Amino acid sequence: MNRGKKLDHLLVVASAGTGKTHQLVERALELLVAEILPHSLVVITFTKKAAQEIVDRLFSTLAQRALPSTNREEEIELDLFSQNKQACRALKILIEHLPYLHFQTIDSFFYSLLNYIPLDKRASFARFSILDEKAKKSIQVELIRNILSSKEFDPSFVDNFEVFFGDDLKTIFSNYLSLVQKFYPFFSDFPRVDLWGDPRLATSHEEIIKEPAFLSLLDQIESFLKDRGMPTKTWEEQKLKINSLPRLYQNILKAYDPQTARCDQITLERKKYSLDEPLASALGKLAGKTIDYFIEKSHHWTRAVAHLLSVYDLYYRKRVTKQGFCSFEDIPRIILEATLESSYPLLYRLDKKWDHFLIDEFQDTSFLQWKVIKLFVDELIQYQDGSRSFFCVGDPKQSIYGWRGACGELIESVESQYKLRRDELNRSRRSARAILDFVNMIFGNFEAIGKLLPECLEGWNKRWVNQQAVHEELEGYSCFLGVETTKKEKNDENFTEENGEEEEADNCVSRYEALKKLLVEEIKPQERHLSCAILVQTNREAEAIFQQLSLCSSLRVSLEGKLYPGKDSLIGKLFFALVQALAHPGDSLALGWLKSSPLGSVFQDEVSWRKEFWRVFFLEGFEGLAFLFFSLLQQIVALDDFHKERMEMILQICQAFDKTGNRNFEQFLSYYKDFSLPLSEDPSSVQVRTVHSAKGLEFDVVIVTELRGCRETAMNKPRDIPIVYTSNGRESKLFFLPPKEITDKESQLSRLYKKLIAEEQLEKLSLLYVAMTRARQGLYLVGEIEPQTKGKNSTRQLVYWQDLLLEGLGITAQHRSLFFSDFPLVTLFETGKRKWNLRPKKEFSNLAEKKDLKAQDFLYPPRPLSRTQFVSPSTLEPNAQELNLYSLFSLDKEKGADHGLIVHKIFAQIEQLSEDVLIKLKQRALEYDQKDKERNPFKEVLDCLQSPSIKQIFCPREQTKVWIERSFCVEVERQWVWGTFDRVHVEEDWVGNVQCSIYDFKADAISWNKKEELVKKYFSQLVLYRKALCQLLNIDPSRLKVFLVSVYLKEVMAL
Repeated sequence: MNRGKKLDHLLVVASAGTGKTHQLVERALELLVAEILPHSLVVITFTKKAAQEIVDRLFSTLAQRALPSTNREEEIELDLFSQNKQACRALKILIEHLPYLHFQTIDSFFYSLLNYIPLDKRASFARFSILDEKAKKSIQVELIRNILSSKEFDPSFVDNFEVFFGDDLKTIFSNYLSLVQKFYPFFSDFPRVDLWGDPRLATSHEEIIKEPAFLSLLDQIESFLKDRGMPTKTWEEQKLKINSLPRLYQNILKAYDPQTARCDQITLERKKYSLDEPLASALGKLAGKTIDYFIEKSHHWTRAVAHLLSVYDLYYRKRVTKQGFCSFEDIPRIILEATLESSYPLLYRLDKKWDHFLIDEFQDTSFLQWKVIKLFVDELIQYQDGSRSFFCVGDPKQSIYGWRGACGELIESVESQYKLRRDELNRSRRSARAILDFVNMIFGNFEAIGKLLPECLEGWNKRWVNQQAVHEELEGYSCFLGVETTKKEKNDENFTEENGEEEEADNCVSRYEALKKLLVEEIKPQERHLSCAILVQTNREAEAIFQQLSLCSSLRVSLEGKLYPGKDSLIGKLFFALVQALAHPGDSLALGWLKSSPLGSVFQDEVSWRKEFWRVFFLEGFEGLAFLFFSLLQQIVALDDFHKERMEMILQICQAFDKTGNRNFEQFLSYYKDFSLPLSEDPSSVQVRTVHSAKGLEFDVVIVTELRGCRETAMNKPRDIPIVYTSNGRESKLFFLPPKEITDKESQLSRLYKKLIAEEQLEKLSLLYVAMTRARQGLYLVGEIEPQTKGKNSTRQLVYWQDLLLEGLGITAQHRSLFFSDFPLVTLFETGKRKWNLRPKKEFSNLAEKKDLKAQDFLYPPRPLSRTQFVSPSTLEPNAQELNLYSLFSLDKEKGADHGLIVHKIFAQIEQLSEDVLIKLKQRALEYDQKDKERNPFKEVLDCLQSPSIKQIFCPREQTKVWIERSFCVEVERQWVWGTFDRVHVEEDWVGNVQCSIYDFKADAISWNKKEELVKKYFSQLVLYRKALCQLLNIDPSRLKVFLVSVYLKEVMAL
């Protein structure tokens, strides 16, 4: 092995935009150049996109290094030649071992390990099959139904359910399903009931308000209050409501001193009273009982959850064993169980299989995943000579997946445990200095963070390092904007979070208007060809912004980088209303939509329209419904290109669902509403995303909003999840913490609560950091600014992103100026150049500073697919100089357009001509009832099939592969072409040479003496079809024939 230097076990901590992927690629290149065989490397990522990007960069970098250079000084030519030779050798080895590469996601890697489980440990797993999210939810629903309907139903199940949810059993199914979906992942890590709660607290289940001692104490305190002339109204109303911890008990706990076991003062009806010894001690005793009650209640609550999950786990494991499936979340547990139970090491055969582990985005690894990886790393780390190595790259500041088990603390833990060498990167090659200055001002302001989020200050201080810009000359702009709102003052006693959420909804409209104005008048993504993202915290907010901006005709908007044809256009919503109204006759809202549409007259006669649409549905399914609906709509309205495109997509959705054989309306509507298509990068599109989905992406401009929101987005509100603690037996267990008023008075619980709240605060800080560092040149933070209130609540409030921004920037009421002169959008902070110039796309490859990054650039950079670059062959005219765009499914506006569509639809349903097909066509031709009797599409198709030249198209040889209505998207002569082949025959001769024939059907009504004009009319389209198919199949044009089939003339004409 040719090794220039010893490879250390290395941890790279790389801030946003500093090149984490580049570091991993360089490490892999170092191994390959050292002639380490690629199949001994394992490169683990968390997304398929990242894995593919690493492979692409490896190949492109090696290819670049293998190319000879002529722009070097003569004295270093020998060194260059040596590098070229090494790169060529490494590239050759990489290509030879391509089928054996282990460059994969962590889920794929774990799945591959299942094959190494000993046979006696997987007797029921002949082949593992993986459940996707949809199948997983379906299994959960089915198993819960089985549990609830089981004849062996355990009565204790109901008791546990009542402990957790109360005595309302009407919603037992939905509540149980929600519990399983939320907490079952924890059961994988803690699979025994005794690992949940604290057995020492299991005393009595009797309600405290029924205990004589407790009731006697209440009477004693009430007597003391009356004797001292203190108000007793609140006391009498709330003394027996301890279960809900009302304001009375909160005030008692607030005044309670655990050291003296006394309450020296108490607030009753907004007035503070100092207390004498008897009353202070009695209230102290009540506070102690309250604390004990809620801790014990939390134990029973935790244990009840464990019992309910254990029942589900029993059914789930039986199903897994019987049917041999599992989810990705199950795989680490299966591997670890097999490892622990096996009489010999499970991974014995893998001990020497891989010598080098490289892990990307290490901060996203969960403890459970790490336990599996650790089985390998423990072996690798023993080698200090470089023959085996461990490398990981990550950034704890970007640890934002704690809700699914990711642990940012793993980086520090692994570094300490294995004594890894640590490299730290903080120079961003992505963001302009104006953006990084803003980032540093917020996240480097430890005073503001300590004031608002004290629990996480120490942890954030360890993670943070100031960011620097590599390209100081790059122009950029950052600002914090606020929409002025008119909120009412909040009464401290009566204000609830629900009130706040209602007012938040009222103010959303003006914020959405501000976003629209900012995009249209300031940022102008279409005009300036900018990639632009709006980042939020919740899916609900992303959906709301998407719906609002979709109504703006001057913006192209996508949700989570996807198109939703069923809900991003009026035509999609109208078809949804049609199906809804057809399935539910009592749905007046859906019917009202239809009656108020241009097709309103069609739906006036209730019996007539339902009869016709039901007839079509029974015969042709949902695709037939859509086809009839759009045909009627096109007779009344001339659709623009956008809605024609959506119409084609909706037809494809219906066709895909019909192929499943399902005719369930509810399942179709669910499928239709959630059906999405990936959106290729479009320089002029606005992507509305959650911050989580934007991780790993970058944009020219980023708008961050939802700076306040609801309790879900608060930075200091812990999630409703159990916390891990260490018992007296040094065993890790789970416990649901009681309310904060209780944890504050018990030292161990207080430490656990602070740990839980610190984890939440760190994750919310990281989430904001990730959002802001997605931007290259433009960063706009948009919140709401409300008037100053007279009073300020002394109790600790929920803290949101906006509070951190205001505190970190030191913004007061005087720091206000209008961003637009005609709109109440206030500039609270700005830095950089507002009218910044966009960096030229190829600028980086020309900068001298980029020479050291040559390995990051693609040898042949892929061009993004933009919807504005697509061309449909069907839009080409004979003498067209400019091409009409978007028209994938173009319905001609001239008379007879619907007829042509129907003809195409009929031909598409005929795969092989048979007597049965002819009989059905004759029957439909007789049934066809339209005003235009001369153009019966079924009769025309039937007559065509009698023509010998056309008949042979539908009677291909057995070995012929037939494509029917095959959609394609391919680059032809630097132009992206998107369309559909009507029919293609693909044949291979005895030596494997491919011969193809394209048949394109045209229903134009013409005379015999004008058939040459027909060919001329569609010549450009057919030529483009030829080029597209040649490109797709990589064949010579001489092996491809193109035929135009005239349905009206019943003749086949060669191009």
